[in-house]
Amino acid sequence: MEVKVIFYHVFHEINPKVYPETIEFVSNVDDNTTIKEVLDKVGQPCADLSEYYYLSGMFCFNQNFLPYIINSKGKVEWDISFEEAKVIDFISTHAIENNIIYSKTGYPQAGGPGFKELTEIWESIYPIIDQFVTVVGLGTIIIGASKWLQSLFKRKDVPPQSYFDLVYSRNEWNHNEFAELLDISREDAKHLLKLFGYEYDKYKMMFVQQSISLQLREKLSKINILDI
Repeated sequence: MEVKVIFYHVFHEINPKVYPETIEFVSNVDDNTTIKEVLDKVGQPCADLSEYYYLSGMFCFNQNFLPYIINSKGKVEWDISFEEAKVIDFISTHAIENNIIYSKTGYPQAGGPGFKELTEIWESIYPIIDQFVTVVGLGTIIIGASKWLQSLFKRKDVPPQSYFDLVYSRNEWNHNEFAELLDISREDAKHLLKLFGYEYDKYKMMFVQQSISLQLREKLSKINILDI
């Protein structure tokens, strides 16, 4: 399979004579080709892919790992390094059309910022979730929504934003597939999708994202996760 990677150089606007706006690279990949192998071929081993992760991208900004991908076996791999992440899985996870991956390059390799402890991040999330549950009328269905939500996620070392990005990664979900992906019950999967503003469409037999869902995502995006 042929894959094109388009790199945007962050210093282009500062000095366009020295730094090209884009670098394009085409590579043939197979089922085992990793992100690292492709980036190494073009001499951009530290290229940034964080913009594919709206809420959790900050955690992997300027770092050589991804918050998650869904592998060919339909399993989620969390905090996966470029060295382990398969290109074909990355493309499938993000429903990338035309096999074109966009990235940024040129960031100084000064290390990422420091982050708050996950318990502290969750404390910031609780009131947002609880308020949203009240707004969408799920208060009587999901008691103690924020604590219930946290209890669903098996990996306690994974930032909640990574889980949230996975939820938001599709406009429509089959709750059975969603339940298997997160290793939760089907009923919990239904409640979780409803909590994030998805409504069941009986004709499509899918949970479909509503506009109010994106309102929640916007509120979650404003949470300060930096330890400053």
